[in-house]
Amino acid sequence: MASIFSDVIARNDSPRLILHSKINGDPNYSWVTGLLEINIDEFVSDSLNQASADSNTSSAFAQRYSMDFNPAYVAENLSASLDLLNRALLRRTEIQGLESQAITLAFQYLLEDQQRADQFKIARLQVLHAAAGSNEKPDSYLQALDRQKAIQEAAFLSRLKSHTDSGSALNFSERVSFLKGLLLTDMRAAWQRIKAVDLAFGQITPPDSTSEWPSLQRPAGTPKDLITMLSWVMECTNLYSAIRQREYEVVLGVRLAELVPDLSKKLIEFLHQPADPEILFSFNRSDIWPDHNVQAIVGIDMVWESGSAIIWNGGATTAENDPDKSLKFAEYQDLRNEDRRRTRTISAKVKINLPEQTGNGKKEAWKCAPLFLTNVSLHGEGRSIEHATFSESNQVGRIIPDGNWSIIFQKNVDCGAGTYTLMELLTTGRLMPYPLGPLPLQSVEPSLISITLFFRCICR
Repeated sequence: MASIFSDVIARNDSPRLILHSKINGDPNYSWVTGLLEINIDEFVSDSLNQASADSNTSSAFAQRYSMDFNPAYVAENLSASLDLLNRALLRRTEIQGLESQAITLAFQYLLEDQQRADQFKIARLQVLHAAAGSNEKPDSYLQALDRQKAIQEAAFLSRLKSHTDSGSALNFSERVSFLKGLLLTDMRAAWQRIKAVDLAFGQITPPDSTSEWPSLQRPAGTPKDLITMLSWVMECTNLYSAIRQREYEVVLGVRLAELVPDLSKKLIEFLHQPADPEILFSFNRSDIWPDHNVQAIVGIDMVWESGSAIIWNGGATTAENDPDKSLKFAEYQDLRNEDRRRTRTISAKVKINLPEQTGNGKKEAWKCAPLFLTNVSLHGEGRSIEHATFSESNQVGRIIPDGNWSIIFQKNVDCGAGTYTLMELLTTGRLMPYPLGPLPLQSVEPSLISITLFFRCICR
């Protein structure tokens, strides 16, 4: 213990390691030994690399660790990871400050302990030397020195003990342990966001041929540390901002009938089945929008137009193609139109399963979360773009639309006045029995159903 300071000067080791070797095992310094074993950067690096190693051997952990966040939300993931890493950087600075205080105090305590022992030795020699030149006995002075030594040693041990009291501001080990937990939580969340961003970059073309995305693949054994992650995120954020400046958004529509042959007939057949009807189709943006350089879609809306068709006197009749068949029909037509006006606010629920994202062969594939539309009006006003709405619930992040889609329509609709099937609402729009009595509604004209999908597209 007496040679610790000379060891720091003579040996080519870190003062931190030398201090640890001297006080390791001493219960009075247990509050600082843990801080000396590993610094904060090594702690974070080891924790993140261990998590990555675990993810390679546990598929369940790998899925949770890398896919907690939707890769489609590139800007949100970049912004969140930057916030998390900046917060982690502040915690790192705070931890380093506490570690510095603890190590400095430990050296001061060791210095004080060694100096106190030497000072009392010198004081005893001075007392004995003075007594030798006089007739006065040194006993009372030596006893006073012993009392002072005992008091100072007790005070010294009390100060050391204050560093182990739970909840004490001087308990550096407890404070650092708490901050390490917070920092590691932010770092792991940031790493999950970064992995999601890295997957999304597999299908986002850089702004020019000379640019490329920064790689997360580094030499084996290279640790994942805070500074490296922060630099990666900042570089990617700047590059993604340059890309977004070269892009613009436009709303483009396509009739579902163009994607699904005989859509109306299939939908009507499905509506007569007990299960919720599901429509399958494939999508190719270059075929559908050849005049637009569509890079991705960020929002989806559906507008559903339908007209009512009835069986009248054994023949299919609509208000559009058969004017006034009889007074009774005219009365029915007025009632039907009034009922349809009231039911325009009734919305069907639709689930859209989005295509798997392939990453253009550069990254692993990933699945999109399904989109749920709860405000699809059954009697829309038209197929024009102004009738499309893109609220937060219509957003899908940034995905490439190419691939296989499916749309599932919820068959039963709660209208407040009761539960009706889509078939009932599409053919009549009714909410209550008609005063004219039941009509033989048995079929619907397929041409009267028109579903239009609107997409908020990113183009260059």
